[in-house]
Amino acid sequence: MAFVADASVSLRWLLPSQADAQSIGLLARAEREGLWVPGLWHLEIANQLGLRLRSGKLSQADFERAHRLLSQLAVATFPIAFVSPMPILSIMERFGLTAYDAVYLDFARTHDLPLATFDHELITAAQSAGIRLLP
Repeated sequence: MAFVADASVSLRWLLPSQADAQSIGLLARAEREGLWVPGLWHLEIANQLGLRLRSGKLSQADFERAHRLLSQLAVATFPIAFVSPMPILSIMERFGLTAYDAVYLDFARTHDLPLATFDHELITAAQSAGIRLLP
């Protein structure tokens, strides 16, 4: 079954120093079953890779490796089009999340997809909301 992955999971795929058995397993699952993300995922990934490259924490070779992996990964993206920020603000208030994490939670809930995250606050919120978590 396809799933939603937030940036905390995806960055572990892209940054060799952060890869572990759980994240590699999720990457294999994404390649087999499909990955769904809200549109902000692309900005979060670009921001983190760009900042790390600029600061020297990510080598050019590792940046190019990450770029290749991203270009090969089939990612289904749902655009974020808010008529009103109120649903996200409500989730933020209820669970104490950032707007970004609230989007992932809402996205997984409304599309009935499991959520993969290593973010502790988002894990707690997903458990409270009855959203399936991976791994």
